[in-house]
Amino acid sequence: MRGVGFLGAILIGAAAGCGGGSGGAGGLVSCTISESIGGDAGVSLKICEEVTGSPQGAQELRQTCTASGAGTLADAGFQVGADFENGPCSHVDALGGCQVTQGGITETGWYYDDGTGLQTSADIRTLCATAGATYIAP
Repeated sequence: MRGVGFLGAILIGAAAGCGGGSGGAGGLVSCTISESIGGDAGVSLKICEEVTGSPQGAQELRQTCTASGAGTLADAGFQVGADFENGPCSHVDALGGCQVTQGGITETGWYYDDGTGLQTSADIRTLCATAGATYIAP
């Protein structure tokens, strides 16, 4: 379950920061965060968070995603990119998602295959159960 712990903590932390506010008919928005460690020969990890049900939750996700931005720690060979979309997360190469609904706001964190085969849908199912979230198949 390599990679899920670190990225899972980021996603769960980001999800905790969203929400609150007035609820209502918020559109579906998403933020995809990609990490590359060690360049071409290294590890590439990706998660995506979707929020629906609250204009305030959508705005908070946009701000969090924009603040994450693209960054590089060149000496460490570590790059991070964030991409906000007015729409859902991609399900291409998704292993599954963890979904929580609270106060009329639904948040789903999608986790993706990193190409190593060390992370599986069963790992994501376990992560969701541990976090008290519902597993969503891709």
